[in-house]
Amino acid sequence: MGTAFTPLHLLLLAEPFAHHLVDRRLHASGGNRLTAAIALPIIRDEAERKKVMYTSWTKLVLAVLLFLLGTVPSVALTCSPTSCVLPHDTIPRFDLPATIASVQAGRWSAASTWDRGRVPAARDKVQILHAVVYDAANGQAGAIGIQAGGALTVNTASATRLTVDTLMVLGGAFGYQDASGAQPFELVFRDTPLNTTSDPSQYSNGLLALDGQVTLKGAAKTSFAKLFTEPAAGATTLTLQQAPLNWQVSDRITIPDTRQLGYTETGTGYVSQTEERTLQSVSGSVATLNAALTYLHRGGKTASGVVEFYPHVQNLSRSVVIKSANPAGTRGHVFISEHVKLDLRYVLFRDLGRTTTNPLDNTTYNAQGQVTHIGTNQVGRYPLHAHHLYGQTAIPGVPQFHIIGNAVDGGTATHLFKWGIAIHDSHYGLVQDNAIYNVSGAGVMFEDGSETGNFWIIPW
Repeated sequence: MGTAFTPLHLLLLAEPFAHHLVDRRLHASGGNRLTAAIALPIIRDEAERKKVMYTSWTKLVLAVLLFLLGTVPSVALTCSPTSCVLPHDTIPRFDLPATIASVQAGRWSAASTWDRGRVPAARDKVQILHAVVYDAANGQAGAIGIQAGGALTVNTASATRLTVDTLMVLGGAFGYQDASGAQPFELVFRDTPLNTTSDPSQYSNGLLALDGQVTLKGAAKTSFAKLFTEPAAGATTLTLQQAPLNWQVSDRITIPDTRQLGYTETGTGYVSQTEERTLQSVSGSVATLNAALTYLHRGGKTASGVVEFYPHVQNLSRSVVIKSANPAGTRGHVFISEHVKLDLRYVLFRDLGRTTTNPLDNTTYNAQGQVTHIGTNQVGRYPLHAHHLYGQTAIPGVPQFHIIGNAVDGGTATHLFKWGIAIHDSHYGLVQDNAIYNVSGAGVMFEDGSETGNFWIIPW
């Protein structure tokens, strides 16, 4: 018989004294792969401790006041033809000057939807001003701006792919909603060199949501499945404790390295025994692999040899995919900020993020706003980044944003691109059952350490 997972509920309150639970240096030196980890910043000295403590209490008091009042003050997005100005960022208008715009509600593939009497092309800067249904099998655009009153909603009746440099949500809505018979959707960020003249802080090549709504809900799927037996080297099947939801042929899974490592096996001496496989078939609680396992994956045992804890297998496939066209080229990123209404469920973020665990090297400006240095490792360009995300309302007991059942897959190659999910000065969110593989530093990072009231829920 299968046993039901018991979720571990972690209410993360302001904690200025928190230490790293995962040492980033371990991955940087040894190429260790993280499947699920959380980290908070180290406080280096007394002055910094006092500063962070003061900031933490200030944010905590403000958060409590907003929670009691029941609303988050609405700050309209301020944009000019050249940039959008946020409290913490000034972001270029990649979607302007427009070369094509919607003139009525309609299908992306219909020429009558557009002012140019044709569908958007690969280098177009597209303005979405109406309700547009995305229905192209392999559509292209240079940049897209979804304005207030506009919406880009993916048609789920057929498989679709949209390739862009940058997609900006600027008051409108971007969405995919799973339904019976829904077909997959891919959002692909083109491998286009960054233009550090017009974009010195390197925001481009990604999904940038600054105002409005992002609702992407793929087909529900079990992210983690606990094994019923220890899989041995040579095994071609995995027996799970219960039948997983919606695991399908060709799904990509990982079986973790569960060894207790000796001193010489850590750091630069670490050689991973995590294994990547695809599913050949699934029948009830038995999953058949495309190739035999190379290693034994032990469970946790008592002193008498009784297995108490069995490993979890994680599934990294989803029906909605956001990915970089070339992981070795200009990688995309997802940046969600301010008062965006965010709901991400069962989405795969594949080969995304540009910031690495090497020392940060940010673009700098003088007092007149002129660039004095172009950064080579810009902070904040992560696979999935909730950046000063405050949502649209603060209703007691209701999360301000949802990040549920997603997968962040860093691919197979060893790399230093850091953090699967970054929660930065974003509060009262629900982060639940997300599978994270092969990212550097931490799986889930609460970046300031003063993020308040977030629930991080994982099966255990």
